[in-house]
Amino acid sequence: MNPAALGELVVLVDSGKITGAIGKKVFATMFETGRSAVEIVSAEGLGAQVADNAIEKAAREVIEKNPDNVAKFKSGNEGVFKFFVGQVMKATQRPGQSPGGQRYRPPPALLAFVAARLPRRAHFGQV
Repeated sequence: MNPAALGELVVLVDSGKITGAIGKKVFATMFETGRSAVEIVSAEGLGAQVADNAIEKAAREVIEKNPDNVAKFKSGNEGVFKFFVGQVMKATQRPGQSPGGQRYRPPPALLAFVAARLPRRAHFGQV
């Protein structure tokens, strides 16, 4: 296996297209067969099951249904962001842990959608 092939696998995991647990399985298959990570993920249907538009829709719905937490966020409680991420993960069938018990890292797209949909608190001097 060459470094570029391994780098391709790292990009798939880091971008959230596959989980770390799936990445381990893909790595083993790459080693055994010599196929590329993208080829394995595509052929075996191992990629992320939730499309960006589903994540965006879920983020909008979760934010609309939780005005109290939106108010907390706007007042400066940035810890409530984790609540929104968790609710969107739940709504899109992305549990907080993988079946192997490993902690699941939300894909960057999910974090970006939630962050973009939450209203920012007013800064000094803004009306």
